Amino acid sequence: MRVFKTLPCFKFFGVEEDFEPTLAAIRKVSEELSNTLQLRLAVLILTLVIVVPFLSYSVTDYSPNAWITNFKMTAKNQTVTAYDIHEVIRKCENFYQPKDQDLKYISIESPWLEGEFVGEYYTRNTVRDNNILVYDSSYWVANSLIQASGNPVALSYLANATADGRADRPDYTEFFVTLKIDNTDPAREGAMFNILIIVLVIVMLFGFSSMFNSAVNNLVVKPLEKMMFTLRNSAMVMIQALKSLENEGNDENKKDNEEDEEEELETAKLEKMVEKLGRIVAHILPSTQDIAMDGAIDKNTAIWLKQSYAGGGAIRKDVIRTESVMANEAGADRSLLRKLEGSFSTEIADTVDSWYFDVLKHSQDELSDVMVYLFCTLNLLEEFKVPESTFRSFLSAVFSRYLDNTYHNYRHGCDVCFTSYRLLLIPKLTAIFTSLEVFSLLVGALAHDVGHIGKNNAFLVKAKHELALRHNDKSPLENMHCVVLYEVLGNAETNIFKNLNDSQWREARKIIIFIILGTDMMNHNQQIKDTKLFLEVNGEATAAFCSGAREDIPALAIEKDRHAILELILHCSDISNPFKPYELCAKWADLVVEEFFQQGDTEREMGLEISPMCDRNSVALCNMQMGFIEFAVAPLINTFVKIFPPLHEICSNMLNNLIPHGAIKPIATKSLRTIAHSEDSFSPMATFISGSTAGTIAAVITHPFDVLKTKQQLSASATGTLTFLRNSSFQILTRGLGLRLLTVIPACGIIITVYEGLKSLN
Repeated sequence: MRVFKTLPCFKFFGVEEDFEPTLAAIRKVSEELSNTLQLRLAVLILTLVIVVPFLSYSVTDYSPNAWITNFKMTAKNQTVTAYDIHEVIRKCENFYQPKDQDLKYISIESPWLEGEFVGEYYTRNTVRDNNILVYDSSYWVANSLIQASGNPVALSYLANATADGRADRPDYTEFFVTLKIDNTDPAREGAMFNILIIVLVIVMLFGFSSMFNSAVNNLVVKPLEKMMFTLRNSAMVMIQALKSLENEGNDENKKDNEEDEEEELETAKLEKMVEKLGRIVAHILPSTQDIAMDGAIDKNTAIWLKQSYAGGGAIRKDVIRTESVMANEAGADRSLLRKLEGSFSTEIADTVDSWYFDVLKHSQDELSDVMVYLFCTLNLLEEFKVPESTFRSFLSAVFSRYLDNTYHNYRHGCDVCFTSYRLLLIPKLTAIFTSLEVFSLLVGALAHDVGHIGKNNAFLVKAKHELALRHNDKSPLENMHCVVLYEVLGNAETNIFKNLNDSQWREARKIIIFIILGTDMMNHNQQIKDTKLFLEVNGEATAAFCSGAREDIPALAIEKDRHAILELILHCSDISNPFKPYELCAKWADLVVEEFFQQGDTEREMGLEISPMCDRNSVALCNMQMGFIEFAVAPLINTFVKIFPPLHEICSNMLNNLIPHGAIKPIATKSLRTIAHSEDSFSPMATFISGSTAGTIAAVITHPFDVLKTKQQLSASATGTLTFLRNSSFQILTRGLGLRLLTVIPACGIIITVYEGLKSLN
């Protein structure tokens, strides 16, 4: 039956089909190659697992020990006779006669019979010592028993016991039994099977190596050969065209150099083709070169051409920070900062420069002071000539335009602004972005949810709300936030942009609209992909910048990438609750869940389908929070911290948010009815360590900790969550073929996790 189960494996031994290198297939060549090699490796392991036990099965023979015991029992009997001894020896001979093992030698001593009973047997001419199995044993007879028997033979043994070495044990006399077995035949069979295993392994390695080579040839080499053949033909056409343009030389010189020219064609055609491809790529990718123009073009025309046809000014020229922003100690209004610091409460002063700053504990006036402090610390108000009174009026106007929602209120805006400030400051990104970009980011963060109605975009679209109709169902809330912000900026008393020139005003508006629209969660998956791509391409440069090994990040000389990082900072700040300290995380989670439930109540009243996670009658808060962190926050923050390793503390916070008790807790629900599987539980789960020192992710469970009572063992669902995060992170971080082959062995998930964790710490 086990053999029949292996039959499906033989389909992998067939001849590989021809591989056509279509564009889609080429893009997937790594995945196809990995899958193919995994299948073949699985077949190799399966075959070895099935065959090797048949060839390496060993049998333990206990018969020699049984015969030794039989000999001792017979010899020890006081009524034993020489016939009895010979009879037991004969039975032993008959026992071993049909077996692979051969009887070599027997020696039996009895206290009641004179002499040693010995049987020697011929097996073969030459016997290796290590093929002879020797079983030596002894037994003891009490001296009192020997004396009481009156047996003269026994008494002679007793009298000579000390001289014969039989008196090692007081009051007893020792007698010996020996059995030797010739194990040559079984040893030969074992050696033969070992040789077969070695041969089998060698044959299978050669066979599977051949199949691996065939797979690589079909999936990689053949497509590349076809592509190179096409390139070669194209190069030949190009070079022939170049040759046709050459002036006709001397016929004699041409004949003399004909061979050299042909050789040059063979060696240079690929180089010329690559140069052509390089020129094509230069036209496709963003370039730092301006349009080539001569001195006859007037200044206005040159500016128009550059702005209209040179990438829209995508490459920034003013990427060097001004000294006033790079070192706030030198340019910031120290008197205003000291005044603000002096007005701070002890709690604000102790937490304003850490992740422990809690906007929920402070009044609106205190939060206004903190916002002024943030902008002054970066010297933004002075650099853009914003009076403190105007900025405070702006803050008051923005705060008033936030509705009194449970979660999306002015405190959330302040929290996101503070978080964006921290995400900029810790990895020293203020040395990368311009003052205007930083100013725009913090203003956008402060007002990113201004006017929020406490319902999400899906509700607005489903309810045919006027905002959804006005903005064609595309990010209606985010578009509205931009509109409300610029309504505030349209008032002279609250216009903090009034001293910007026209170019600065337009750039600031461009950034603010871009980053606020980026907070729509519909963009979240694409942002994760873009962030991972940025990490793959620029991870080394960002790590070098953060470590002080270099002073810039080349990719951030491109406006598109600069704006993408600004958008990423705001989006991470907007979903930052899970990476705040646990006390803050728990509060915010309660608030956001309650606002979800309020939306669900409204949907129920309107007769609409209740949105996911908005039904207070059925939502399990633990599962809700775990899912949000596991599938939404974790992938983004993990990658973000890998880009900027100094932010590792937020990963530690996320981990600590789930495991303050270090154990699994029962699910807690705000429910009017029993959840179908009330026995479900979740556990703290964390992935491997990444970044500098901290690990990424643990799901954040907040409110339930207030009602959790007992510890339970790891649930199946939690185990699945841990496995998912480990495997997904592994697929992200290890694209190498060698590691991916290990996934055919179940236990390798643990090995990979430990390996990647250690590697990320080096």
